[in-house]
Amino acid sequence: MTYTTADMAAFSQGQVIHGFRVERTGEIPDWNASYAKLIHEASGATLYYADRDDGQLLFSVSFRTIPEDDTGVFHILEHSCLDGSEHFPLREPFVNLLKTSMAVDLNAVTYQDRTVYYFGTTNQQDYMNMMSVYVDAVFYPLLLTDRRIFEKEAWHLEPDGQGGVTCSGVVYNEMQGHENRPGGILWRKAMSQLYPNRYDRFSSGGDPAAIRTLTYEDFCETYRRFYGSDNAVFYLSGKLPMEALTYLDGVLSNRPSFGYAPPAIPPEHPPVQSLDGEAYYQLGENEGLEGNTQLMLSYVLPRSCEDSQLLAWLLLTIYLSENTQSPLTDAVLSSGIGQEFSMDVDLGGLEGVISFTLGKSDPQQAEPFMRIVLDTLKKLSADGLDDRRLRDIMSSRETDRRRRMLRADACFSLMRTFIRGHIQEGDLYLTDELAALRADVDKNPRYFEELIQTYILNNQHVALTRCIPSRTVAAETAAATQAWLSQKAQEISAVEGGMEALISHAEAFNDYLLTEDSPEMVATVPHLKSSDISMPPLRRDVTVDSLSVGQREALSLQYEVDTNGITTAGLMFDVGGLNEDDIFYLRCLKQTLLALPTAHYSVDEMCDAQTRLQTYFDLSFHQFAHGVGENDFSHYLHLQIDTPEDRLSEALPLMEEYLSHAVFDKETLKRLLSSTARFRNRLVSSGNGTALFMAEQCLTYAGAVRWQLTGIPAYRRMTRLSESFDDMVDDLVDGMSRIYRRVMGGVMPVLYHVGSETSYAVWRDGAAKLSLSDGCADKAFVLAPKPLCHQGLVIPGGVNYCAEVLDITSVGGEYSAKLQAITAYLSGSYFWDEIRAKGGAYGGSCLAFPNGLVGLVSYRDPRMADTYEVYDRLPQWLTGHLPDDGALDSLIVSTLGQNYFVPQGPIDEGMASVFCYFKGKTSADRQKYIADIMSLTRQDFLDFAELLTKAKTQGRWARAALGGQEVIARSGLFDTTDTL
Repeated sequence: MTYTTADMAAFSQGQVIHGFRVERTGEIPDWNASYAKLIHEASGATLYYADRDDGQLLFSVSFRTIPEDDTGVFHILEHSCLDGSEHFPLREPFVNLLKTSMAVDLNAVTYQDRTVYYFGTTNQQDYMNMMSVYVDAVFYPLLLTDRRIFEKEAWHLEPDGQGGVTCSGVVYNEMQGHENRPGGILWRKAMSQLYPNRYDRFSSGGDPAAIRTLTYEDFCETYRRFYGSDNAVFYLSGKLPMEALTYLDGVLSNRPSFGYAPPAIPPEHPPVQSLDGEAYYQLGENEGLEGNTQLMLSYVLPRSCEDSQLLAWLLLTIYLSENTQSPLTDAVLSSGIGQEFSMDVDLGGLEGVISFTLGKSDPQQAEPFMRIVLDTLKKLSADGLDDRRLRDIMSSRETDRRRRMLRADACFSLMRTFIRGHIQEGDLYLTDELAALRADVDKNPRYFEELIQTYILNNQHVALTRCIPSRTVAAETAAATQAWLSQKAQEISAVEGGMEALISHAEAFNDYLLTEDSPEMVATVPHLKSSDISMPPLRRDVTVDSLSVGQREALSLQYEVDTNGITTAGLMFDVGGLNEDDIFYLRCLKQTLLALPTAHYSVDEMCDAQTRLQTYFDLSFHQFAHGVGENDFSHYLHLQIDTPEDRLSEALPLMEEYLSHAVFDKETLKRLLSSTARFRNRLVSSGNGTALFMAEQCLTYAGAVRWQLTGIPAYRRMTRLSESFDDMVDDLVDGMSRIYRRVMGGVMPVLYHVGSETSYAVWRDGAAKLSLSDGCADKAFVLAPKPLCHQGLVIPGGVNYCAEVLDITSVGGEYSAKLQAITAYLSGSYFWDEIRAKGGAYGGSCLAFPNGLVGLVSYRDPRMADTYEVYDRLPQWLTGHLPDDGALDSLIVSTLGQNYFVPQGPIDEGMASVFCYFKGKTSADRQKYIADIMSLTRQDFLDFAELLTKAKTQGRWARAALGGQEVIARSGLFDTTDTL
């Protein structure tokens, strides 16, 4: 079908287009785009259209949703709206869209004051298809007539087989996974102190104990109150089909009103002083109570703050706390009352919140922490801030805008700006806040000092919060839950036939969860066909060159492209062949190098120089594995520079400082390495990834290295270091110095450059002056995989992360691009139904990796033994549930759309080609992958099922899980059990 594309010239004020009256039009500063605001005359819905064209079309519909309690009702509604609608009565048309569309991104999100449903695609027909499903989902959901949707997504009771009951539900189980995150607990408590009488004090995601109090009737009534058409805000962008407006007009004009007025914007909360906030989190068994408290001092900015003032606070955060030597960070850490300081400005709510956080502290240090922050800010305000540095930070912000424009996902950021502006302010007000800030600073030399005085030192809207470790809070929560379950079981048993009725209901409910949609229902969802897709153009590969570096030649990769005057370049250092000790010191080097002083710069001076040059450096690890053997992977330490093209020659000497002149200052290292809280939180919050890597360490050489570098061994050593830093610092400095010399003075790195030809000439000249490599690093050591075993890791909390990894190469299999489609099919069908819908986990998936491994994972999972039984049944299920011709064709479409038709900005495009080189792949390989996927047949599914069966019975595989001690022990599935 051919569509008529919108032209911004057609949107003139007062004009009515397909039922929408144009209220105004305007420009979007720094986005090379214009917008129009339209009001639907029949329903009162608002629509914004932006003509920014970056190769994709965006759609979203949002509602102002103001929580009134901790039940998480809007979070549950967000899930439930996507569980079937009037015209698409499938159990989960959202999942069907994932399997049938070319969606770049497709999701829904519940914020504190709004709920957003959105998607993006590159195809106009796909856009119209998905829009029809999304609009029907939010305006005509089945949730109002089908109680089972509420029970699935919110909560329901099930018999436990022993005369009692258990509680489950997707959101209920998801939020159990959030219960023991200290950072989240600290923030929620601070919000309840700052806003004791406003919605901000509630958990928009839901508190598990409160979720259990939500009734189906209140759930439906909440939908009717908040999902009115006049509370809807649409956002559309890209080369918009005008037919989209026609469709929306038809839906909105015919939808009946529920009779509720749109919710008003909540009023500003009066100032509150609350300095005694306390909350608790469960401490791990191997951690001590002392020195594990988190503190937060937070201030609310009044709603009258202008955009330029909010921006000023973001810039002040950089000035005050960017590095260990920044004035506020230095003052707090030098006091010795804590080890991990940060300052943040949160602009996600109706008012901005400035927070100062200190980790690795104790409850009694809260008042001293507050005094240090205030005394330091008072002195800085009185003495005056460095005007030159502040102006450099402002200039750097302008270059950041140019960087933002290059990102393909910038359109999603713009979407969030429009939605948030309208929901929170009742309209959209776009201003050039940077220009306004510069004008204010020019008029008032003490502008920033007065901000500190007014909004911190004289601010009476403040909270002081402590998040304190506990040995008992998890047990107390579990006991309260068990008491509630026991009470429910007694109430049910007290009714004649009550338990029998529950058993019968549970069986029927389980049938509902597992009953497949009929082909006729599936056919109601519009979708593209593979015949609608053409082979994408051949992408460019990098140009392989060589550069003179010092007295030697280095391999150079060049990708010439217009990047709006921004250059991205870097060096890839091969760090293979390291033993366990060296791997640990390499991790420490990666974590600290860019925050260390150098021979010619202090930490503060280096940051100032980078700010002045509007330059960023980044240091990261990259592993490229194409097999399971010791020679089938490579590991790199990647130093990258991102700078304006006209600053490259000045910025390269700073790169030289990192390469050759780092100073391993003991005091700076102590500040950087004395806390492992974030490391630990990442291991738990990304528990599915942790479990995958824990299993893989038994199967591949690459996995063994990665586990030492990023897994429990690294965490344990980092913990010992933080606890005994003064005793271990000399060995640390020696080890880091040795690995620094080995990496920077070992094998010549591979250099790369993404940018213009002019910039490449500057890069070539500058690279010649870098002091690199005067020898070859010894790579004789080989870190072997751990012997095959199944491992359990005990963590606090009430949810589990279950992984199983199979090596299909051990039974003659190999990786194929077709596995991208097959695993996507399994993730969206078998795993969705068995792990999420029936099992109550937040999610589960099947993954295929280029090195020949297949991973099966669940996350935030209330079950464990049952989940591994689901994994066991996978090959048999797949053999009996092959996709029909229509499903197979849709799967090809979705796999291609989500993997090969995703828009990329010029720098991302260049970096993708750079990494393809390190993977040993070319653009021709990419075309072959596309052709392979388009030739997918049902036989490929049968072959994959056979491979999984063989790997499990004749080959190599391992399972690993994170979960509760009792659950792991009761499962009997693990050879070894450890505690985090």
